This record gives sequence, C-alpha cells and structure tokens, in this order.
Amino acid sequence: MEYCVQTTDLAYTFSNRQQVLDNVSIHVPEQCIYGFLGPNGAGKTTTLKLILGLLRNHQGTIKIFNKPIAGHRVEIMRSVGSLIESPSVYGHLSAKDNLRIFQKVYQCPQGRIDEVLSMTGLANTGTKKAAQFSLGMKQRLGIAIALLHHPALLILDEPTNGLDPNGMVEIREFLKLLNREHGTTILISSHLLTEIDRLATHIGLINKGRILFEGTAEQLKKEKNRETYILYKTSDNQAAAALFARQNIKPALLPDTIKIAATSKENVAGLNRLLVHNGLDVYEITTEKNDLETIFMNLITD
Repeated sequence: MEYCVQTTDLAYTFSNRQQVLDNVSIHVPEQCIYGFLGPNGAGKTTTLKLILGLLRNHQGTIKIFNKPIAGHRVEIMRSVGSLIESPSVYGHLSAKDNLRIFQKVYQCPQGRIDEVLSMTGLANTGTKKAAQFSLGMKQRLGIAIALLHHPALLILDEPTNGLDPNGMVEIREFLKLLNREHGTTILISSHLLTEIDRLATHIGLINKGRILFEGTAEQLKKEKNRETYILYKTSDNQAAAALFARQNIKPALLPDTIKIAATSKENVAGLNRLLVHNGLDVYEITTEKNDLETIFMNLITD
C-alpha cells in the first residue's frame, strides 16, 4: 500500500522534560480520510506540527509522498495545505483580500479565490473584515487558505472548532466531497468522536503520546469490540447481579448498570422475568453501543 504520510517512532519531549510523544508511528494511505483521534493533550497537535516541520524533530522519521521531510520540506509543502490550531489571518482585511495575499504566495490562478470562498461558505462576506468574523468563520477562512493551491494532502487540526452543528455538517460533507471528487488525502485531528466516526475511512487513536490503534474504521469496530453486551438497569443492581450469578451468568457490576455477555432475545426476556419475580424493578434493557465513543473509552481506560 502507498502511504501519503508515514511516521516512524516519533518521540518528542518539551523543555521541562515532559514527554509528549512516545514512538508514534502512523500510516496515512493515499486518498483516504485519516481521523487522528484523541483527548485534549494526547499529542495530536505536536504530531501534526512535526509532520509539517513546524517543530524540530527529536527522534524518528517522517515521510510525505514517500520522501523524507528532512531535506525535501520546501518541495513537499508545495502540495500540502494545513490549518493548525487557530487560523492565521489578517484581521484588517476581508476574506477575499486575505486570499489574494496567499494567491500571490502560491502563484495560483486568481479565479481560485472565488472557488474556495464558495466552497467554504464565505462567498457573501463582501468587504467585512476578518477581525469581525466569528470563530467559525475564521475557521472556514483558514480552510479556504489551505485549499487555495489545490493541495494533494490537507492537514487539519480540530477544523470544526467554533462551528455550530450546522457548520460542522457542512464542513464534514465538504471534506467528503473533496476526498471523493478530487482524491485529496485528508489528515484530520479531533477530540470529537462522533464527527470522526461519520467522516474518517481510517483512524489512528492516540492517548498520552502513544498510538493505541491504527486501521480502518471497520477494523476498529471488529477488533476492539467483538463482544457485544446487554445492559440492565434495575432498582437494586447488586441483588440483580447476585441473581444472574446463580444462573451461571458472569455479570459486571458498573456504577448504574449490570453488564452481561450478549445472549438470545429469549434469554434476555427470561432474565427480565426472573428479576421482576424476585421483586426487582427493571428500568432499562439495552445493547451496549458498538460506536466509536464506546470503543475509544474502553481503550483509554484499559
């Protein structure tokens, strides 16, 4: 498989000797949407800054388009667009005037300015200065700047920050379109599990500077949550767990539920009758979700 981005054993330590990354290796296939997922402080932004050459690499190797970033950074960055942390824009200029500056830097056609303004929903901002933009509008302008030169690789760090739910949906669908119709490889970091679940074709999970999983979204769901569980909420979970144990069922007693291995619907109903017959009220019976949030929480609490 050809990788658009490949890092091997990246390690990074802050000046106070706090280790941020511990042998981080990620593999971003060409023309995929790679969701780099982790809680705040997990090491996502540091990894992306190292990939872009914004931080000096302490250990490990980085390749983009199968070329080492060391010695080829200027050449590589001509085909990379990025938005890291907050967008860098000129507050006293309009969206179009901001883009005119970057259009001269990238030496791309002037017509591209109107294209990316339309693509990011900023076509009607007119002469309004960027300093008057909402945080969400500034995020859109940052993405527009990143797209100006038709990059083959787009690297976005928390791009939906400041967007309302409708704005999140628009950006998500736009990124899917960009990937599908233009073949743009997208590496996107986020702590928003549901957004990555709906967007990414491939996922890298990072926590406390270590990669916990890397693969397709489907592989993650199959490999990390093969077993499904039935959850019971009752008026006395401890007593209910004791009843289950007498039926040779191994229950897990959680703070407000009892978890048992998945069984047939007939057995689920039978256990419900058992609980009621023994004077327990059953408030809820559910199947544990096989979604990204459940899997991720299970991983970081292992």
